[in-house]
Amino acid sequence: MVAMAALNEYDVAILVSNDGDYKSAIESTKKFNKKIENLFFKGSLSMAIDGKCDIKRRARRIFFMKLDSLNN
Repeated sequence: MVAMAALNEYDVAILVSNDGDYKSAIESTKKFNKKIENLFFKGSLSMAIDGKCDIKRRARRIFFMKLDSLNN
């Protein structure tokens, strides 16, 4: 996330995680004036990254597709 921000490869990063270990990556990425959206799962938003991202959204079942229904 940080390396691609430094190379100006995107405008908005979407972090799909509840892990507080991403705090330093978020802070470093913000230094490149990039927006960060955090998609988190119900009941498990890390307090370490809460408030660090520009937008936070709770993941909903409709965001995902069941993979077992795909044919190979």
